Amino acid sequence: MEGREGTSIPDRPAPPGFVLELAGARLAFRSAGFPLRDVHDYYIPFLRPLRASADVEFLVRAGRFPRRPASARALYRAPGNWRVYRERDGYRFETMDLELRRTAQVARLDPGLTRGEVFVRPRRGKAGGSGPSAPTWSLHQLVGPVATHCLIRFLAHSPQPGLLCHASGVIDAGRGILFVGRSGTGKTTLWEFWRRAGATVLGDERTLIRRLGGEYRVFGSPWPGSRPVATDASAPLRQIYLISHGTRHSVRPQGLTQSFAAVYPQVYGPRWDARTRSAQLQVTEDLLRSVPCSALSFRKDPDVVAFLRERHGAAMRGAAR
Repeated sequence: MEGREGTSIPDRPAPPGFVLELAGARLAFRSAGFPLRDVHDYYIPFLRPLRASADVEFLVRAGRFPRRPASARALYRAPGNWRVYRERDGYRFETMDLELRRTAQVARLDPGLTRGEVFVRPRRGKAGGSGPSAPTWSLHQLVGPVATHCLIRFLAHSPQPGLLCHASGVIDAGRGILFVGRSGTGKTTLWEFWRRAGATVLGDERTLIRRLGGEYRVFGSPWPGSRPVATDASAPLRQIYLISHGTRHSVRPQGLTQSFAAVYPQVYGPRWDARTRSAQLQVTEDLLRSVPCSALSFRKDPDVVAFLRERHGAAMRGAAR
């Protein structure tokens, strides 16, 4: 699949309604009487025309926030800028403006996190202005955390399940490769080495995985880490590496228990949603039963790409015999 890249130019205008397509999941955004703006360029490769149906739908409104009922139960308060509540008929997300120290948006979603309204605070005019400016909203602010959690939940419970993983991904000769590890273990380093070697690079921080057509595929996402590139591309996932720095390049196949212990903690999931976390356990196990997983220790040298390419070539030659 040909990839499309986005770089770091911010605040592109958006059409009145559009779809964000991620790993085949369609997230639709519409506004109620005002234009959508502030679409960071990372999202541009993943935008699609608005059609009749979508997997998740958001209607964005400007104006007064709906009152939080006294019966609303706090489920999770993220350190910093957002919190989620359980209301009688669904969920409520409140996102804070850390600079102004006030609520920036409120989302009210159905119990399945597939439909909802997002209320945004109209921005005021610049100093010296005569009054409120036209209301605008930030796609990036809505996607994290509201739409991200909707996507995570949709993928976990889909008949074609998937995960959002703290990992970097590349496509080399049509083969998807995933590098999984905690921060500081070399995800971005390997991403850069593969980019220089001519591979199609996906995210260096968050990568999507989904089972489609009977096999797991790896997908780019609009959430890069320290490298400002977001690529809309996918390929069959043929290898997972659990990475660490070392003094030489070495690869050791891992069993299911070892692989699961390393991969599952790197799967993004809602701590407040036990049912979705349970579904993600099953998806992770199925993924690791379906795709080979090995521990990769590597020294910080670009020749690790040639080392892995030779290993993959030998494996393919062995399978062809």
